[in-house]
Amino acid sequence: MDKRFTVTLGRDVRGTLLTGKPGCFYAFNLSKKHVDARETLSGLCASTQLPSSIIETLKAFDQAVEENVNLILPTINEHLAIDKRFVLEADVITSPYLGKINATYVSRFIPLRQKADDIAAAIRKYLGVP
Repeated sequence: MDKRFTVTLGRDVRGTLLTGKPGCFYAFNLSKKHVDARETLSGLCASTQLPSSIIETLKAFDQAVEENVNLILPTINEHLAIDKRFVLEADVITSPYLGKINATYVSRFIPLRQKADDIAAAIRKYLGVP
């Protein structure tokens, strides 16, 4: 849930009650595969067994993944504010709105390949392998 797109309704014994702002998406489900991978990555970042040079590159990768996930809702809501059809017709083949949200997201996405290569390079350097 992205709190930038929510409104607080109050508090009760369960905690703070939130709902989405009108005309905004405020939450989405991440896949179990994503959640499991992030837990594994988090464990590696917190490892006391790995050298700090490798942990630094793992943390940079984790940060990039986090920023990419946090970019999804703002991108959708930006297009939704312009025209609801960006969302409603996002996958309609004959629509001029087809793929526009994806194109904007991809243009802002932090590429992960270089971050992954940095991890591999740090591991090779630590092991003394060219």
